[in-house]
Amino acid sequence: SSDKYINYSQKRILMANYFVIGSSYLNNSYDLTWRKIQESAGLNSANGKAKCIDLEKEKFRMGNLDSLMFAATQIQKLDTMIESQLKKIERQVQDLNPGKETTFKIETRDSAGLTVDAYLHSFKWDDSKYPRNITISETIKEIAKKVHMIEADLRNKTQQFQDKKNLLTQLTKKDTGNLNTRDLTDVLKAPLCDKKDFVYSEYLTTLVAIVPKSNVELWVKSYESFADFVVPGSTKQFGTEDKDGLTLWRVVLFKMVQDEFIMNAKSQKITVRDFKFDPKALEERESQKVSLDSQTNKLQTLLLETCAQDYSELYTAYAHLKVLKLLSDCVMRYGINDKVITAIITPGNGKDRKIHQGLTKLFADPKNMDLYGTKEEIDDAEDFYPYAYVKFNV
Repeated sequence: SSDKYINYSQKRILMANYFVIGSSYLNNSYDLTWRKIQESAGLNSANGKAKCIDLEKEKFRMGNLDSLMFAATQIQKLDTMIESQLKKIERQVQDLNPGKETTFKIETRDSAGLTVDAYLHSFKWDDSKYPRNITISETIKEIAKKVHMIEADLRNKTQQFQDKKNLLTQLTKKDTGNLNTRDLTDVLKAPLCDKKDFVYSEYLTTLVAIVPKSNVELWVKSYESFADFVVPGSTKQFGTEDKDGLTLWRVVLFKMVQDEFIMNAKSQKITVRDFKFDPKALEERESQKVSLDSQTNKLQTLLLETCAQDYSELYTAYAHLKVLKLLSDCVMRYGINDKVITAIITPGNGKDRKIHQGLTKLFADPKNMDLYGTKEEIDDAEDFYPYAYVKFNV
């Protein structure tokens, strides 16, 4: 069930934002650095909350500077791809459940159904998914492979659902509209008429005409003259006019003149519909609708389950990729041998800037404070701080 992975709510859910940071130790002390981070940023208060992530950097095969630079480019491309896919799944679920806000759940090896917040604040590197004993480039390839497989499977299931939904829409659309467009199988049925009202033989046939209300008098007086060999007095009205002022009539005539009759009726703005009374056709159509409706519902349920599971799997990959980027940034910034502290931070509403100001004062040389800030503040292509910083955009 998708409920294992998604919570539905009628209320609007405010999404938190997250980022991870990394820095070398202050005075070679983990405890001091962590305490200073919390004090300077005003964390564990209204400003937000934070949790250290023990990445065990020594277990990763980081490679040399060239390989880290190349990996950074690959991470950026993959990061964009995963974010796009996650947002696509969010829109898909929203479209399948209009009017409801959704909260996705993350499945891990140790816990079932964690919120994104709980997952990130209890993050542990999962070696069963992404072993640390392979190179960063190989890890990126593994994540990319998984993302492509998920994307292809989801696209396939979405197409299956959409195809069935379109067929059902086309079928039910014929139940609406006026008499010129509606499926007459659903109109010409008991108690409005029965098989005695329609004549089909070797020589005779019955036509059904759609006559505008303004032309009814013309029809009644003139239909027998639309062709030779029209059975006199054979016209009969079924029901009353529809919402567009159209009325429904039948006429019996010889088959050999039906083309001439249809052409002359058209010249009088009267439409002869292609219809043959068949009670079995109605039964088959109703059966088809029930079958399509059932198939569509099953495919929608399957699609929801797939979206939920794929979101969990993709978000797990996304978090690992962000952490991998943080770790590689730390290595490029501080070197392979430096001890670093890494943490996940959830700012309070609108507190991002205040947190960064506090952390910048903590880690920056006072003479170089102007070098750091958001890309708008420093007029650069991206945010830059005196510590490694990676933002979650989903």
